[in-house]
Parts: sequence; C-alpha cells; structure tokens
Amino acid sequence: MGSWIKKLAACACIVLWKKPFHNMCASCATELQDIFPSKVCAGWLGHTEQIANTHYRQVTETHFAKATENNSIGIRVENVNPLNHCVAQKNALQNR
Repeated sequence: MGSWIKKLAACACIVLWKKPFHNMCASCATELQDIFPSKVCAGWLGHTEQIANTHYRQVTETHFAKATENNSIGIRVENVNPLNHCVAQKNALQNR
C-alpha cells in the first residue's frame, strides 16, 4: 500500500512525509479514540491497546483546546502552551 500512496502522490505533485501509512494509522487511531472506547479501536485496527498507546495515539491541538475551554474541574487555565510547560520543567530541573 505504501508504494501505491507514493505513486498517487507523485501524480498529484504532492510531497509525502516519511512513513505515510504509519502516519495515517496514527491519525485514524487518534480520531477513533476520541469517539469509541479504547478496546474497540484497538480491535478494529488490529493491535492491542498498549501498542496503540505507545505507537499510534497522539495528543492533538484539539485536545488542548478542549481541556482549556471546558474547565469542568475548576482549575483556572489561561494561555496553555505545552511547550512553555516543558521548558519551565527543564529549567527547574537544571536549577536544582
């Protein structure tokens, strides 16, 4: 299937990213997980939940947006940028 995708992309003058089939599977797994239970998604895609969590499922910008707009646990969240959080953690560890 990978070569078929490459031929189709070449005909359409589209530059593909590396591992197009794997990337499409990861996107599919992430989107399905937002709608259906984890066990169901893993069964449909032919792998275990552990494999799906490790290799396919992703955190998307939509997940961050949903977490900040639907603040159901009562925590004040403003201008969340996960990259800033990672940088702050790294700086805190270096300053110990």
